[in-house]
Amino acid sequence: MNKKTSLFLFLILMTGILFVTVCGNKTALAEEQKSNAAESAGQISANTAKPTITSQPKSVSVKAGKTASFTVQAKGSGLSYQWYYRKTSSGSWTAVSAASGKTKTYSLKTEVRHDGYSYKCVVKNSSGSVTSSVVSLRVLGIKTQPKSVKTSEGMNVKFTVEAAGKDLSYQWQYKTPDATSWSNVRAASGKTKTYSLTAEKRHSGYSYRCKVSNAAGSVYSKTVTLTVDNKPEIYIQPQNTTAEGWCDECDIVYFYPVVFYAGAFGTDIKYQWMYGSGNGIWFEAKDDVYSAGYHWHTGGRSDTLVVYTINDGDWQFFCRITDKYGNTVDSEIATLTITWGEEYEEEYED
Repeated sequence: MNKKTSLFLFLILMTGILFVTVCGNKTALAEEQKSNAAESAGQISANTAKPTITSQPKSVSVKAGKTASFTVQAKGSGLSYQWYYRKTSSGSWTAVSAASGKTKTYSLKTEVRHDGYSYKCVVKNSSGSVTSSVVSLRVLGIKTQPKSVKTSEGMNVKFTVEAAGKDLSYQWQYKTPDATSWSNVRAASGKTKTYSLTAEKRHSGYSYRCKVSNAAGSVYSKTVTLTVDNKPEIYIQPQNTTAEGWCDECDIVYFYPVVFYAGAFGTDIKYQWMYGSGNGIWFEAKDDVYSAGYHWHTGGRSDTLVVYTINDGDWQFFCRITDKYGNTVDSEIATLTITWGEEYEEEYED
């Protein structure tokens, strides 16, 4: 074998060795890549499991105007959040549109109208979703303010406040016109949402407010006032009167007009004259009408009653006076006595 032949055989041998080596390496690399891909796929599958909640949100109680925050903690990858609310326990759920409603912590500035709202969060990823527990928001605040009152002595007065919130306590307070600080009302109703009292003249000009409290703190209603006018007071009483009468077959008695007058102090007072025959039955006098048989009178709803005719016999009259607040006072009873002239007495005896 010459040198050329030997060199040729050597090259052929080395080429075969190189081919086997390269093919072996490619096979090993492919197997390694396949193994890595499988491992990676398993890892990705593990990381995209359905999310789980690790910390639930909690109910919140705050004063109106403060910020309330709800937070949910979840485990998983590629998570998205959507908070929902409903206005009542039986209402439908609505997605929160605010930006923080799409994060794990939803925050809002509270108003009284939010009291009693419920909230929940839905957490999602590519493998599924999970919903948090439902929590509530209680907001302490005044829903309906009390109103000032103008009344008269002896009338029952009520101040009422309507508040939002949970486990509320009430304390009404008052301040006299010359006071610089507030005092707690000690009456039992002063610790309820409706404070009631009997108006006295000394109460006129008093200021009132209600302090409403719970675990979130305290809020105050607006300040209102009480004005107390004098109750009706009669300063002129009707007087007993005698009239000389004549009759038409004695069914109806005629006489010169008789006047009864009552004068009173009060706020927007109204008059109502009453009359009767002394048997305990009273009739309301009208304005310029015949009533109860043969009675003819005018001014039954004024301070002056004028009587023109009556049935035979003695009749009694009084005036009922009422102010704008419903206070009522009755005048003294005045009696109308009929006397007969001599000629009519003789005619009546015949």
